[in-house]
Amino acid sequence: MTSTIHIRCGSDLERALPLAGYDGDFLEWTDPVCQGPVTGPVADDRYFDARARFIADDWGYDYDETIALLREQTRRLDALDGYDRVILWFEHDIFDQAILMRLCAELQGRPGLHDRLFIQTINNFPGEERFVGFGQLSPEQIATLKGQEKPVTADMLDFGAKAWRAYSDSDPMMFWQLSQAAPETFPFLTAAAKRFFQDYPWTGDGLSLSERHCLRVIAGGVEKAGYVFRDTQSIHEPQPFMGDVMFWAILKHLSAADAPAITWIEGWTDAVELTPFGEDLLAGEADWTARNGIDRWFGGVHLTGKSPAWRWDEAAQSPVATA
Repeated sequence: MTSTIHIRCGSDLERALPLAGYDGDFLEWTDPVCQGPVTGPVADDRYFDARARFIADDWGYDYDETIALLREQTRRLDALDGYDRVILWFEHDIFDQAILMRLCAELQGRPGLHDRLFIQTINNFPGEERFVGFGQLSPEQIATLKGQEKPVTADMLDFGAKAWRAYSDSDPMMFWQLSQAAPETFPFLTAAAKRFFQDYPWTGDGLSLSERHCLRVIAGGVEKAGYVFRDTQSIHEPQPFMGDVMFWAILKHLSAADAPAITWIEGWTDAVELTPFGEDLLAGEADWTARNGIDRWFGGVHLTGKSPAWRWDEAAQSPVATA
């Protein structure tokens, strides 16, 4: 009997796959490398510590439990040799694409696995007007994908590993330029990378795209913090990639900064409004980063201070150096 393991960046398919007729084990990859520091392309002690501290500090998880989990999921990759088929389930957004690059870097140097690797990757599904990800599909819908997974090619592994090295570099143009020339083996990376860079502070108002979505939704009349998450992700976000914990850190910072853009919030049910400074930001009359500064990692790039070295230029459709 053929043994199979499914690797997915989350738990959303763990129960659905057996119901859809898929056999095999399941490996949940839980490190969302689309946010926070990536200290280098190799998952060494420094890497695990940086990731665990970010997840603990920004999202409130326990550091010891987190670093143990990150080490364990990486260790489980060592057991892939015991399977006849390894199926990667990754869709089009930056959450998935960043983890896929990391896995390519891990698996590139294991040629004995290469003819056992397969990928199921899509950015739409028949009958779904707005496709966000595999998690929205029913087991019956997922069953229609069976047999459509494609072999992971050597070219895909090579490019994914190269992209991961660029992603972990301190020069953002390394990843930007590579991602904008992505080959057919990585069909969704170009758009996903653009969305990643759009969360740099923008020229003009210093807001990221995610922050701007929040302010626009609140200005439109949304009265509760939880509804901000709902409406940004279901209406405004072109490529939803954040869960509620990731989103909460962004929304909370808008309320807790030295010059807040929204009123103070402590939970999803709290009422929320724009502050006068938030109104100025939406009117293009203020700069969020110049006023509050930034201390945030984007892969290997660490943006700090009130005059960060890089911003996103929406008119140029590119990251730009500010110095």
